[in-house]
Amino acid sequence: MPDSIPKILYKIRSHRRSKRMRIAVHGDGTVVVTKPVRVPIKIAENFVNERKEWILDAIEKFKKKRSEERRVGKECR
Repeated sequence: MPDSIPKILYKIRSHRRSKRMRIAVHGDGTVVVTKPVRVPIKIAENFVNERKEWILDAIEKFKKKRSEERRVGKECR
């Protein structure tokens, strides 16, 4: 794996009522993968790797939004 691609830290949750896997990227940059109980962790890890670009884009959008909010907050003072 090249060093230019950042590693993604994420939490895997198993949920008994989950019927499919999903990825949630939160405003603070945390990533949570929810999977059905019967899906192996290795498959969830592959799921994250397949969607790595989307996850990184979502994290970057949140970073830009936070920096814009800080800038606007400073201008209002």
